[in-house]
Amino acid sequence: MSKGKVLGEKILIQMVDHQEQVGGLFVPKNPEAKPEGIVVMHGEGKLLECGVTMPVAVKKGDTVVIADHVGDQIMIEGKRHRIIRESDILYVKNIVTGK
Repeated sequence: MSKGKVLGEKILIQMVDHQEQVGGLFVPKNPEAKPEGIVVMHGEGKLLECGVTMPVAVKKGDTVVIADHVGDQIMIEGKRHRIIRESDILYVKNIVTGK
């Protein structure tokens, strides 16, 4: 992965592809499924009004389910990623333990 940094409460996730290509269009395999991704990196956390930083609750490697149409989509090394806010995460599916 290219070097970079995510700031604040932002989280960079690599999207898990649940789509198939049909005649040049990408169609979801399960239209009811929410988008999923793997946490690649995250910022230090949200800065509260009192001056304390609240750390992000997810770690690199966690698999998360996110709300539809949130964040900014970007391509990194030919793979789909999204930069989202922690509040866009609906569910942590697989939690990575340890460091």
